[in-house]
Amino acid sequence: MKRTFGFLAIVLGVLGLAGCLAGLGAVWVYRTPATQASLELLDAADDGLQVVDDNAKRAADVVAMVKEVVDPVARKLLDMADKAKSTGRDEEELTRLDEKLAERLRQVDALVQTSEKVVAVMNKDHPADQVAALEAGERRSEVGGR
Repeated sequence: MKRTFGFLAIVLGVLGLAGCLAGLGAVWVYRTPATQASLELLDAADDGLQVVDDNAKRAADVVAMVKEVVDPVARKLLDMADKAKSTGRDEEELTRLDEKLAERLRQVDALVQTSEKVVAVMNKDHPADQVAALEAGERRSEVGGR
């Protein structure tokens, strides 16, 4: 009976050692592809964050431009409203400012429409699609030997 338990312990020990060696071998073989896949995913995420950052900067620039265009006109209108005296000259000035504001708002509207088109184009070129295209290009170059 003691011999049977001893023999069983040795067999189980050898099986455990073989399992550990097999596990080490699997880690050794699959470590590099897993690391490469992780790096590719992180690169794709980094590219996506870069696109978001670029779009946020463009949006901030558009807001700054709009503020730069509208603020002087709004300030002038508020100054004139504070005077509280309506004269013919003030009405002419308000009419001129109204026309100037309308012109600037048309410019801002055109700028916003252009920005929307740029964002729409950028959304079509999604970073994940770019990564997939890049990977497909790498595969073709590996197959074609370029």
